[in-house]
Parts: sequence; C-alpha cells; structure tokens
Amino acid sequence: MVDWDVFMKVHSGMARQGPGDDASTERAYRMIDAGDAPLIADIGCGPGMQTRKLASMGADVFALDFFTQYLQELRAEDPSIPLIQGDMNSPPLKTGLFDIVWSEGAIYIMGFKHALRQWGRYLKEGGYIAVTEVTWLSDDTPCELREFWESGYPAITDIEGNLKTLREAGYEPLGHFPLPEKSWYEDYYDIIRPKAEAMMEEYSGDDDATKTLQAELDEITLFEKYSDFYGYVFYIMRKDSA
Repeated sequence: MVDWDVFMKVHSGMARQGPGDDASTERAYRMIDAGDAPLIADIGCGPGMQTRKLASMGADVFALDFFTQYLQELRAEDPSIPLIQGDMNSPPLKTGLFDIVWSEGAIYIMGFKHALRQWGRYLKEGGYIAVTEVTWLSDDTPCELREFWESGYPAITDIEGNLKTLREAGYEPLGHFPLPEKSWYEDYYDIIRPKAEAMMEEYSGDDDATKTLQAELDEITLFEKYSDFYGYVFYIMRKDSA
C-alpha cells in the first residue's frame, strides 16, 4: 500500500513531478503554429516548471492540478499564472476555448487514449495538444522491465502504437521526440534519490512508508539499467477540423 503522506513528502519542494526539461518544452512549443499569445491549458501541471517556461515564451497559460500543494508551489514562483484546482478527468474548463492543451508527465493518470478523447473538447477548431507519454523505445525489452511497467501501466506501447492511437482519436501528428536522458535526472531523480534514502532511515520500522520509499528508489535503479529501452516521448498533434 502506498503511503501517500510519505509520497507527497518525498516529492515536495520539487520544480517538476516527472521527467522533463525547459529545452524540450521549448522545442515542442516551437513545433506549434498557434500565433501570438496562444491560450494554453496545462493539465496536471504539478509545481509548474513547464508552465512558467510556456508563460515566459508569451503564452497565456492556465495551470490545472488536483493537488493544492503543487498549485501553491507554482503560485510562490509566479503569482501571475491563473490556477485551477480540479480533476483532469473532468476539469472545470470551458469547452472550445483553448488553442493548446499541454500535459507533461501526467497523461498516464487517465491513459493516453482516454485523455486525448476527453481533452479535445476544450480545444478550438484546429487546436493542438502537446503531451509526454512513457513509451517503449525498443522491441527487445528485458522481462524485468516489461513486467514492471505492464504491472503499473498496462497501456504502455511504442511510438507507432501511440501515433495510431492519436490518429484514431481525431488528431494529426505534427511531430514527436524522446526526452533526453538527463531530463530524468536534473530536477527529478537527482532530487528524489537523496531524499528517499534519508527518509528510509527516518521511517525505519514503518512498513508502508519504507515500501513507498523503496519503490521510488527501485524505479530510479530500473531506469539506470534500462534507459535505452524506454523513456518519455513528446507527442505534438493538431485536432482534425472534420
């Protein structure tokens, strides 16, 4: 059983809650021709490092997350960004309003296919979606790795599988690229690992807490062993006008 208090503690005070980096955010944004100051809904924004990057490039960004803690952290960094507390499954957003729906490291919560079908309603005609999704990068996946991801996220597939899904959901793919390996470490694993290791001693004797912390450390070890076989991929797409 996940100890959510411990999980939130080890993830607190971080600029990101998943792999990512400003250069990749900018690269994806530059692949979209949405004009000046596009209106963006950043769904599952977390503490909003990518939200602030988008705003710095001239976008008008609304930041949505379920966890108040993350929104408070974003507000402390940039009080000018409008914040929305809500569930990404049924976000309190106006339909047909946004030029772009953005989501880094969060679409897995709903599942790639389901989220694309749901979030399209919030786009203007011909609007865009840009998301990162964990993806197989090789067909020759080690059993240990495949068992780990398929037990936690059975919907994981390869790039062609995700491109097929987004087309079936009514989008035209504009481009995709894998995040660099460093984006898993800087602002993410390099912060989680020392915190989790220190907390293992603090919570020794608490089975749920130590299991939660060990799961964090095991995930990092798995990536160190098998980063050639999987990663986050940025997918940029445009909603079909038909």
